[in-house]
Amino acid sequence: MSTNSLIKLESTLDVSKLSTAKLQQNFVAGNTAKVSVPQCDGKNFEGVLYTIQEFEEASLVLDFDEGPHLFHNFRQCVIGTARDDWQIASKNADDTPEGFEASLVAFKRIYMTNETKQNLINHMKSLKKPRAMSVHDFISRLRTLNRYVAMLPDADIPNAPEIAKLPESEIKIQCISVCIMHDKFDERNSNPSLAKVNES
Repeated sequence: MSTNSLIKLESTLDVSKLSTAKLQQNFVAGNTAKVSVPQCDGKNFEGVLYTIQEFEEASLVLDFDEGPHLFHNFRQCVIGTARDDWQIASKNADDTPEGFEASLVAFKRIYMTNETKQNLINHMKSLKKPRAMSVHDFISRLRTLNRYVAMLPDADIPNAPEIAKLPESEIKIQCISVCIMHDKFDERNSNPSLAKVNES
């Protein structure tokens, strides 16, 4: 079972260093809404997913529900090679919300293989909390990875099985296991005599 995931437990994405696109919507009532969305340059697959996720949330706030608005504003969120990739993915797409969603799928596929989604699931199931990472951060990161799974398209092959993200119950089991191991580690470090007994 392969665990060669494009997205790892310890993120290589520093969101604080991302440039942003300032999107705006002028409503009929006369009020204006503005949202800053992080831009992606295509060098980091997690960065691509992060930008898409933030854009989708911004679209709800700014009420981008028409194809032209979606295409125009998302283009502001991709820079460098990612903009070239987006142009390829959206070429000849219908100027509709459905056409935009299809373009997003094509855009994601540029950065992944047919095994990427399953590999991420396998990676998550095999994860163990690094000693330097807090339990809270480990659980939070696990949920972030699970959210990315839901964003990935299934394999682009005939009769490809649909791969769902991990159920919350499975994540909770992993979290409970991590907390138990963490408590045991803390107990051994706070009680040297207990550690010596366990090691003997």
